[in-house]
Amino acid sequence: MKSFLNLVNQYLNATDEEELDNFLLFHEYYSSNNAINERWVYERKSAFFKLLVKLRHQGKFRERFRMSEGAFNRLVSLLEPYLQRDSRYSRAKDPVFVEMIVAIGLRWLSGGTYQEVEDCYNVSTTEAYRCREKFLDAILSCKELCIELPDSPEAWETIRRGFAEKSSFGVINGCVGAIDGFFQRTIRPSKKCVCGNVVAYFSGHYEHYGVNCLGICDVEGRYLYFCVASPGKTNDALSFVEAGGNKILQLLPKGAYFVGDAAYELSDQVIIPFTGPQRDNYINDAFNFKKK
Repeated sequence: MKSFLNLVNQYLNATDEEELDNFLLFHEYYSSNNAINERWVYERKSAFFKLLVKLRHQGKFRERFRMSEGAFNRLVSLLEPYLQRDSRYSRAKDPVFVEMIVAIGLRWLSGGTYQEVEDCYNVSTTEAYRCREKFLDAILSCKELCIELPDSPEAWETIRRGFAEKSSFGVINGCVGAIDGFFQRTIRPSKKCVCGNVVAYFSGHYEHYGVNCLGICDVEGRYLYFCVASPGKTNDALSFVEAGGNKILQLLPKGAYFVGDAAYELSDQVIIPFTGPQRDNYINDAFNFKKK
């Protein structure tokens, strides 16, 4: 404040244009600093619906949210009971609403940064984090979105029929799931968290700490089963056993099987591709091609 008053006095006694310009520049800077300290008003609804109109016009709705607009609206209706907020207790002039929380959550899951979320949806950094957490909690709480294995012969048959119809001439007949592992990178775990066995979480193949995840999906890529199976050093075959894979195989109907890569053990219920010199046989090579 003292420097500002000094400049005012200089302005009153200014004798040339250079001193006057210096005063005006300082005044502009001082005014902008005061504006920063004022409470920012977020106009959210108008910005969000302008974004939707833009995405529809450009045909980029699916690219932005990784789903169609119809699927987005369906997801909003499923999560709405878990995302309702009482606007009476919000200090914001334009509170965050359900569609925005879902949009922020989906954008974050698809690789969007927090800076992008803040700019697109007119939210603060704190609100962006809060929306992400509420979205994930809602997903985990929604019974309709639970990942569950089929619990009846009819459900298994529906999945088998989907794979058969997708394959050429129905040659993949009997498949009821595609199984694969996924290495999720993590920070180096503390000895206290992993009972001192830190090295078990280091993967020599990926040269990083992490955990092995296991997933089984249907022909449309929808998960039938998912779990964090084992520490990152464990191979896929052993991870499958530790995740309860043998119990899952016992649930399969007669003649049904999963398809996986060569990391798994071949059996009547897990089909893997031919490897090594076996691939030189043209029939085996054709099988590998169809299996993919």
